[in-house]
Amino acid sequence: MRAKGCTNLAEKGVEQYKQEILLDLCENLTSSQWRVRTSCCVALQDFLRSISLYDCVDRLPSLWGQLLRVMDDVHEGTRQATTNTAKDLSKLCVRCCDASNGKAGEKIVEAILPVLLGTGICSTVTEIRAISLQTVSQLVGVAGPLLRPHLPTLIPALLEAAGEMEQRSLSQLSVMYGAQTSTQEAIDAVRAAATKTHHTTKTVTECVLHVDAECASQMMPRLLELLRGSVGLGTRVAASHLVVLLAHHLKEEFQPHTDESIRSACAFTLQSIGQHSSDLMKNYTEVVAPLAFFAMHANSAPDSSVGVWEEIWHELTPGTESGIRQNVSGICELLKTALESPSWTMKAQAARGVSTVASKMGATLSVVHRDSLIDILMTGLGGRTWTGKENLLKALSTIVTNCKDGLREASSRVRTEAMIEVILRESRKEQPFYKKHALHALGDVLRDLEVDRFDEVYDAVKDIFKEQEPGSDNKEEGEEEVSGSLSERLLLTETVYETLGKAWPSNRDTQARHQEKLLDQCVSQLPKSVRPVQVAMMTALHSYVDKLCLLEGDTSVQEEETLVRVIDKVNEALKYALDVPRLTQLRNLANTFEKSLEDVSKDQAPEVKSRLEEIKELFKS
Repeated sequence: MRAKGCTNLAEKGVEQYKQEILLDLCENLTSSQWRVRTSCCVALQDFLRSISLYDCVDRLPSLWGQLLRVMDDVHEGTRQATTNTAKDLSKLCVRCCDASNGKAGEKIVEAILPVLLGTGICSTVTEIRAISLQTVSQLVGVAGPLLRPHLPTLIPALLEAAGEMEQRSLSQLSVMYGAQTSTQEAIDAVRAAATKTHHTTKTVTECVLHVDAECASQMMPRLLELLRGSVGLGTRVAASHLVVLLAHHLKEEFQPHTDESIRSACAFTLQSIGQHSSDLMKNYTEVVAPLAFFAMHANSAPDSSVGVWEEIWHELTPGTESGIRQNVSGICELLKTALESPSWTMKAQAARGVSTVASKMGATLSVVHRDSLIDILMTGLGGRTWTGKENLLKALSTIVTNCKDGLREASSRVRTEAMIEVILRESRKEQPFYKKHALHALGDVLRDLEVDRFDEVYDAVKDIFKEQEPGSDNKEEGEEEVSGSLSERLLLTETVYETLGKAWPSNRDTQARHQEKLLDQCVSQLPKSVRPVQVAMMTALHSYVDKLCLLEGDTSVQEEETLVRVIDKVNEALKYALDVPRLTQLRNLANTFEKSLEDVSKDQAPEVKSRLEEIKELFKS
């Protein structure tokens, strides 16, 4: 009973005077007598088991500092006792810093991390560094989000430690074989692999999960300093590994910083490698050439690196066409990846690359690559209109123009029909700029594939004809809006007539439905239109006459009457076009009708002959 009473009394005394006891123990840890130092370490172990660390948070920094100092004691017994005490304190701190403990755990983290990072990890004593790294690693595992405010300090400290803990023997071996490049590279590869698998680097990897954009921005200056000025290979490898991890973890946060200066840095780096080690660059042609080809299709700007990428491309390849032919697989794979990117800029850039591949390769482009590019482009055309989407339409039409023979085959019929449907759908969009490009692509595709979809094309553009009628302008718009919209409408109208000319089929039934309607539209609007639109109208009329089925074979009485009306209308258009002064292009287009009308002269009908004589007189004058 007396012993039990003494124990209770002792526990009450410890609880009552715990701050004073802890202060006394901390002060005597560095006593001049080794027996006192050892006794304090043993007493401290017992004391820590009987109290809560939450009650002595303010004493933890000094306690850790004293313990780390005594762990380098000259007396072996004292060192051993201090190490055991530090291990016990480490376990208690890790337990109290659990994320579930909330604010209390956060206070302990704030108290002990500066000491562990500032004194422990950087120590040259193996035992001190080991216990500090072990404690920090365990804290990262249990504290989780509580560490976020300290990550800008914690992660760089761990990166420095990764370099300092590298085996000196490997570093010395690398220096010894500095004259033998291949041997030194093999040794450095082993050193890099060892750094990546070290528990310090693994701890950094765990920290990345808790890094946010603000934390990354605070940490970046120190990280750049380590990458630029660090002597140790281990630190640079660990820092580079961290950059890769952050790029994967903070994709959206890093994306705004992928500016032109970074792309220029990549271009100049590769250019410098090519200038100083051309043989090495040629060994990686299959990787660098597709990248350079893709990069040189970026939007040209005064500060862009497009010119540098073009120089890299020309240094790697004997010429554009042969370079594409040699690297077509790698280029097509990279273009497919970029076309599937969520970035509009990447999609547009890749589409420009596809246009170049199609125009240079032509019919030699393999069916596999051709069809896969067409499928991805059609997928990319889905959804709303975005800036640069017109490049996908241009890429599709370029593929069709240069690979038309293969796409006309029966095996490609399903794909070409689907492609035409996609472009028709896009041509119905309301935005004038985009609609213009969609109609231009539609006309090229229908002309090159020789497909009759004139009914759908005319339905898609008939509303634009209504806008040409007087009184259709919106008088409520401001002056600038009216000027801008008028310019857009004129460009769109010009494209409409060009598209109608390209899409004009050779099918007799389709022509019968639209031949007079289309001709009336062109002839009636010709005097009312501006010069570029007039040129487009005359171009369309040239295609119209060139494919006119009324000029082929036997015709019925009704068809002869229709032909007379057609020739009258064409005659009217020619009179106006040939009377237009100072416009060489329009006059040249009108003159091309002479060749087209030679077929008409074969018709023996009296009415046709009389009209032909009038047209010939016009050409002579």
